[in-house]
Amino acid sequence: MAIIKFLDWLCSDEAQILNSWGIEGIHYKIENGKRVIPPDVMVARTNDPQFGKKTGIGVYGYPFPYYGDGVKDPTGQTYSIKSEQQIMDSYSAPEKEVLSKYNAKMWRDLFPKASEFPVKPWGAAWQINIPQDTDGAVIMKKLQEIVRKRVPEMIMKSPDQFDAIWDAFQNDMDKAGVHKLEAQFEGLLKDRMELWGTK
Repeated sequence: MAIIKFLDWLCSDEAQILNSWGIEGIHYKIENGKRVIPPDVMVARTNDPQFGKKTGIGVYGYPFPYYGDGVKDPTGQTYSIKSEQQIMDSYSAPEKEVLSKYNAKMWRDLFPKASEFPVKPWGAAWQINIPQDTDGAVIMKKLQEIVRKRVPEMIMKSPDQFDAIWDAFQNDMDKAGVHKLEAQFEGLLKDRMELWGTK
């Protein structure tokens, strides 16, 4: 029962702010109604790998209840210290220049919105594991090695070589059995949909 009470408390605004910001007056202060981290504390947070252990800040992250970066509390401030402004301020000059060419302020502005993705009847496909005692697991390992080899080649070589490397990449994937893996994965998806009654 105590663990349920603890998890319930971790979901509270008090716990979320404590876990991300620390103790008011020690790890942050309030200025004009906003939480502000003093420069010396920010330096410690950034440079001291033991900061979390010394202060307890961030100790109860995943898999415990935790609001994501940018989620705002009832006061309009973010639960985590990573606000949109802080993220934008951390971008390098070249990053800011690239974003400006796309009329974007943050990298996420270039991605589709969550509302553009319908809920899938099988849930999150990345959570479906290929059983380790199957051919699919062996094929997956081979495909990962191919990706690690070919993707850097496509990036690093001159643009006129891209098509040839892409064709070699596709050929390597076919030889490794990508279609056999796709068939196994499709079967796992169908099994989950049947289990969940979402066929």
